[in-house]
Amino acid sequence: MMSEIPEFSVSLRPEYLNDLYEVSQRRHALHVNHASSRPLSKDYEFIGLVGEAAFGMQFNLQVDLTDRPGGDNGTDFYTSMGNLDVKTALKPINLFREEGKAHAEKLILAGWDQTKRRVDFYGWEYEATIVEQCPVPKDFGYGIMNHHKHRSKLRSMGDFLGVFDMRELLYG
Repeated sequence: MMSEIPEFSVSLRPEYLNDLYEVSQRRHALHVNHASSRPLSKDYEFIGLVGEAAFGMQFNLQVDLTDRPGGDNGTDFYTSMGNLDVKTALKPINLFREEGKAHAEKLILAGWDQTKRRVDFYGWEYEATIVEQCPVPKDFGYGIMNHHKHRSKLRSMGDFLGVFDMRELLYG
């Protein structure tokens, strides 16, 4: 089991954050009034994109910066070791898997610390395991039903590195 503190963090340069913010604003404009849009917090597109970018930097994976009018179908990175989705939040307490939506095989929990311009990584889990261990989804106050797993119960990022040889990851 993992601890309550992040296992590793990735800091991002202000210039890169500005670029990511521009991409997130374009994506936000494309998704206004879409049924699949989930604006759960201010700058939610930016927060998610920052987590993806930090993960990509850490593991030498290419981040998709295209506008994505149809969304990403629940996957941020297509790799030879399976599909990955980085879930980034301002308060990363639970790793969520939304009921009824497409998801990657492996979900990674990250937190965005805007003050420090840093993304903290807490752990990961197989999508199927989250559903199996939390078979009855819960509404956390936003009208969205989620299977969930608390960050203290996630697999460690060390296990992630042990299970998946990151040197062999391929871009999608």
